[in-house]
Amino acid sequence: MIAFLALFGDAWRRARDRRSVGVLLFVAALVAAFCASLEFTNPDPRESLKNHLENFSLRTRHGPASFGIIHKLRRMPRVDARAPAAEDDLPLGLDHVAVADLEIADLDDFDGVARALPGRSGPGRPAAPRDRSSQPLTARQRMDAIAGYLRDRGWETVITRARDDAGASLFVAASTEHLSELEGKWRFKLLFGAGEVPIDSMTPAEVVIDVQRTVARLLAGMFGMLVLLLAFGGTLPDLMQKGSLDLLLARPIGRARLLLFTYAGAVLTVLLVTAVIYGVCAVTLSLRSGHFSWAFVACALPTTTVFAAVFPVAMLVGVVTRHGNFAALAALACYGAADVVASLRTQFVDAGVVNGSMWKTVLEILWWITPKTGEIATLGVLRLGRSELSAAGFERFRQQFPAAADALTAYGTTALFAAFFLGATILLFRRRDF
Repeated sequence: MIAFLALFGDAWRRARDRRSVGVLLFVAALVAAFCASLEFTNPDPRESLKNHLENFSLRTRHGPASFGIIHKLRRMPRVDARAPAAEDDLPLGLDHVAVADLEIADLDDFDGVARALPGRSGPGRPAAPRDRSSQPLTARQRMDAIAGYLRDRGWETVITRARDDAGASLFVAASTEHLSELEGKWRFKLLFGAGEVPIDSMTPAEVVIDVQRTVARLLAGMFGMLVLLLAFGGTLPDLMQKGSLDLLLARPIGRARLLLFTYAGAVLTVLLVTAVIYGVCAVTLSLRSGHFSWAFVACALPTTTVFAAVFPVAMLVGVVTRHGNFAALAALACYGAADVVASLRTQFVDAGVVNGSMWKTVLEILWWITPKTGEIATLGVLRLGRSELSAAGFERFRQQFPAAADALTAYGTTALFAAFFLGATILLFRRRDF
């Protein structure tokens, strides 16, 4: 235990003294200051409902705030959005309610878009087969299409009524308990109000998570790993200097335990440093968003996991070359190679481009043996979204992510990768004469 604390203290002093970690802390301070300068506002329910009904369409999500419109109305309907009145006869207890009188300009045009939408009338229900017939839709079918469309935009309760037999004139009422999860026109202010960004395709809650994801991408991405690996890549080369290793081995501690303690000390130090950075950013962001996220602080765990996966590569190369910077660059190259392999697998294997060829087998083998750094980061963001959003909001949020590996596969194969290089380092370290 005393030996471990000594090595942990050495790792902490290394992190404190290295300029690279100072650069990371400086960048983190800038990010925290930027988070403190943000201002989030919630959408107006009435304007949001009017905008949704006027832009009734089928879309596909390509990523955060990135949509492709597949099928939209040629003629915009007339929408009169207003506050609810007593004669609307709405249920009690609805939050953030907006009502609208909808006049469909072209029924054939509207029915074409409605047929293309997934056939559902409530969240969590399976999609019904799409109606490809040319027969006009009934009033009930049009109301169900509108209800499903509005729920996909963040409305939780949707009430529709037909004002005529043809279903061309409709009454629509919508409400939500989670106004921050509603898509709508709102303004995102930054730099203490010096700049404003109009947003209509992301909810305020998604923007907050996107800011958190950007911070996580900074620390767990190429920049963060470069800084952390440069800070700790020279751990073993410095340890093997004449006199340092002799002093440590003079204690009743074996070489294998020495390496394991060194590895654990570096990983624990990274966990503490990143937890502090995430914590400061979470505090400053909570001052503007009104909600402190412990899940955001917990993003230090996947960031540390990524470091723990590639740091053994730096340890092995450090033992072989006795050069800290070269060891750090080798581990960083391994990190980049893992991202490239995962990207190629998604583009070619998952898309079926290389089915039946040897390249599919090659990419599959490479994917299984490399650390799942990208998948671990994605799983961390999904956990963040699950803790910050309602169940329906999270289902909409997860649509912007590709199908990621399950947690057992991602963390299990990554742990095996780290264990292999750590074992190879121990074996070489025990056999070589220093």
